[in-house]
Amino acid sequence: MQPPQYFRLHPSRWQRRLLVLLLVLSGALLLAYPAHVLLRLVALVALVLWGCRLLRRAARGNARETLTLEITDAGGFALQCAAGGDFLAARCLPALTVHPWLTVLRLELLVSRQRVSLVLTPDRLSAEEFRRLRVLLRWRRELSVSGGAA
Repeated sequence: MQPPQYFRLHPSRWQRRLLVLLLVLSGALLLAYPAHVLLRLVALVALVLWGCRLLRRAARGNARETLTLEITDAGGFALQCAAGGDFLAARCLPALTVHPWLTVLRLELLVSRQRVSLVLTPDRLSAEEFRRLRVLLRWRRELSVSGGAA
């Protein structure tokens, strides 16, 4: 039996930059779209307001202290949102994405039934921790897939 694995997740700069790039490209496409000027203007204002809301939300998420993710040997998950706070038990939802540059981990907190999506990019962890996390998640996914087929 192995001890639990802990991963400290730091705020990501990549996510904010990618969000800004996508918003700028969407605005450029809206301006180039062959529609009435008033319709394009209304859509552009809606895009700017929605983009400001997303950026504010991302900034609020990045302003929080780092998250800590715990993965136990039995495949259980726990999430610590504040330094020194309690770990909240969670279960991993089936929609799990594991790639070399992006990992999306969907958890459901057992206490509140709240669903949390963790978008993990390589700048949120050290290179070795990111590799270990990806290996653990892939291994866990393969076990659940083969266990469900048996």
